[in-house]
Amino acid sequence: MIDITTTAAGIDKKQEEELFTQTDVSELQIFDKARKANVIFDTDSECDLWGFPIKTKTGTGKVVEELYQSNCFVPIWNLSLAPGKSWTNRLQFRIERKSGKSN
Repeated sequence: MIDITTTAAGIDKKQEEELFTQTDVSELQIFDKARKANVIFDTDSECDLWGFPIKTKTGTGKVVEELYQSNCFVPIWNLSLAPGKSWTNRLQFRIERKSGKSN
């Protein structure tokens, strides 16, 4: 399981700034503190997970700034299928609201 805590502005500073790879992942949880909610992705088959920030560059003249937008998470399954064979997996997405005031 990977657990990533978000802030009101997005993913925590470490995940916002760098590409990461995690192996043997069956669950990804993202906790949104501002909305007091967990966003959970899980799968029957473990995968490798790539994650990276989405940023845009903005500015005029010589002043250019990067603006963090969001994060992208990409599950990767290493499959080797013989001709005529198939692979089945289950992906589940759910949102769990924590108690308290939300937006």
